Amino acid sequence: MGWYFRQLKDIEGVERKYSDIEIFKKLIRYIKKYKWRLFLIVLSIIVSSLAGLAGPYLIMIAIDEYIAKGDYQGLMVVALLYLTIYIIFFISNYATIYNINYVGQKVIFDLRQEAFQYVQNLSMDYFSKVPAGDIISRLTNDINTLNQVLISGLVSTIADILSLAAIIIIMLSINVQLSLISFTIIPLLVLATILFSKVMRKIYRETRRTISKLTSTVEQTISGVQAVKMFSREESTIETFSRVNLENYRANIRASRILAAFYPVIDFISAIGIALVLWFGGLQIIGGALSIGVLVAFLSYLNRFFQPIANISLFYNNIQSAFAAAERVFDLIESRPSVKEKEDAVPLPPFSNEIKFENVFFEYVPGIPVIKNFNLTIKKGEKIALVGHTGAGKTTIAKLLLRFYDVTKGRILIDGYDIRDVTLASLRSQIAIVLQEPFLFNTTVKENIRYGNPNATDEDIIRVAKELKIHDLIMRLPQGYDTQVGEGGKLLSTGERQLISFARALLADPRILILDEATASVDSYTEQLIQEGIKKLMEGRTAIIIAHRLSTIRNVDKIVLMHKGEIVDVGTHEEMLSRNNLYRQLYQMQFLISQK
Repeated sequence: MGWYFRQLKDIEGVERKYSDIEIFKKLIRYIKKYKWRLFLIVLSIIVSSLAGLAGPYLIMIAIDEYIAKGDYQGLMVVALLYLTIYIIFFISNYATIYNINYVGQKVIFDLRQEAFQYVQNLSMDYFSKVPAGDIISRLTNDINTLNQVLISGLVSTIADILSLAAIIIIMLSINVQLSLISFTIIPLLVLATILFSKVMRKIYRETRRTISKLTSTVEQTISGVQAVKMFSREESTIETFSRVNLENYRANIRASRILAAFYPVIDFISAIGIALVLWFGGLQIIGGALSIGVLVAFLSYLNRFFQPIANISLFYNNIQSAFAAAERVFDLIESRPSVKEKEDAVPLPPFSNEIKFENVFFEYVPGIPVIKNFNLTIKKGEKIALVGHTGAGKTTIAKLLLRFYDVTKGRILIDGYDIRDVTLASLRSQIAIVLQEPFLFNTTVKENIRYGNPNATDEDIIRVAKELKIHDLIMRLPQGYDTQVGEGGKLLSTGERQLISFARALLADPRILILDEATASVDSYTEQLIQEGIKKLMEGRTAIIIAHRLSTIRNVDKIVLMHKGEIVDVGTHEEMLSRNNLYRQLYQMQFLISQK
């Protein structure tokens, strides 16, 4: 059945990372934390199963012992006993369903919490390779599938197995010959289940892939709605979504087609068993070897005998969907960050001397270096600018300093500490980065500023806003500091988003500032606020400016000119302008652009 083969492949030929047994063991780790609830579930299942199975037996007694003999008093006792048993069945069944859902929701909560925690700890390279929509789909759709199919299905299967065992015992106690006749169709049920399961696993993996693709498409389209509108790409976007949606539809239709065939096949096989019992049992009644009550009771138990077998078979097929989803979830959970904190990492003391890049090389893709032999020393309090053509490696240097990625070769030192030897929290707590396109969370202005320092008071937030001279601008917003900024800050202008990101960085009070220079077109008043904000942010701090407009960096301590990942010159604006052709070309090109 393929359970022990690790290299099975799905429809697209993608190798499976885990066998069914491995996935099951991983899931059990989450379920067994609630063993007392599981005990209550099993206990209530046993009670409800026994109570439910007592009904046909009482009917048999009522027919053969009391109805046939006209015993009204005995019949009333059996009827009351029947009612009492079903009250017990109701209570125990309620307990079973409630506890199954309780355990299921707790397991899903734990699994989703752990998965989200791992996502937060993953390195930046993971997010550059895996679409955001795919991650969202794993945290939502796939985990929901586990809850719907596996958790409740697993416990229900336990109930079916217990019921099946009890039914077999009762059937054998009623009539051994009819029981053996009934059991002859079990090989057919097993064969049908195996054949269906081989197909279902592949199809369900395809449905998980297509729903993930659909989620990614929706996420990208909504995130990029401005570009869609700007370039009038609504029609093509709808066509793209339609193709992905149709792919998901077809995958689910294929799954439905197979699933729709499964139950009728099981029912047909079950009908063969019932027909055999009806024939042989009827012959025994005609011959006087069997009572009508026994045959009625036996047929009732036979129907119940086939039901748990069908449920177990269906569960095995449905579990293929759960295992396909679980495989994607565990693939996420067991992804390890490429940037790892050492077990013996030490806190980085407050920055006090210098940052040093020593023979740094870096490759995003093995064999294709984007930073080569980068050597640079930045003294405390210095303001340096990284300049160069797009793709020169300026932003990569900032990412390496923050340890979003680790250097391929060489090292980066802060006050003599290799940044790979210190804790990530102590490193990043001393560095703030202001992006060219700042990201704001879908909350208030106040909470976006507070993100730089969660312990800051409202007074601290207002103080930094006043220092940046943006307090009045914020107060002109509809609800002042309590104004909702929208997803990504889309309810604010570009300049307002930049200014709020400055306030967030200032509130963090970093010792090292990385500034991806704001170049958006804004009105002259906001432009002046931005420039004043930049000056305020850099006061008393070591600053690395990723420069896009050379006219704004004339007063930095030194300019580092980069070309194809290497430093080609270092100096002041005047020195570079007089001696370096590449720098002069960059400056003249931007001057001509600014004159247009």
